[in-house]
Amino acid sequence: MAYMIVLLAALAAGGLTYWLTLRSPGTEPASLTNDGDGFLPKPQPTSRPVAAGDGAYVPLGSDRRSWQTRVVGLLGLAIAVTLAAALLAFSLYQSGAMIARLISDYATK
Repeated sequence: MAYMIVLLAALAAGGLTYWLTLRSPGTEPASLTNDGDGFLPKPQPTSRPVAAGDGAYVPLGSDRRSWQTRVVGLLGLAIAVTLAAALLAFSLYQSGAMIARLISDYATK
C-alpha cells in the first residue's frame, strides 16, 4: 500500500506539472521592459554592454521574488522530493529482492 501512495503522489505531481505547462502562454519568457511582476525581477542596469554570444546568466538580486516564482520553486521542490522518494523506494526494493534471491540460491546449494 505504501508503494501505491508513492506512485500515486509521483503521478499526481507529474500530471499537475504537465497540466500547468499546457496552460502557460507560448510567448517569450520576458522582454527587456519587464516590470518585475512576473517570473523575473526588474532588470538591473549593467555596467558593461553584453555582446552577442557572451553567454547568458540568471539575474540574482536581493529583492523579493514574485508569488509565481515562489510557487514554481515549491512545485519543483515537491516534484524533486517525490521523484527521489520513488527512486529510493524502488532501488531499496530491488536491492532487497536481489539479496533475498542470493541468499535463497546459496541456501539451496
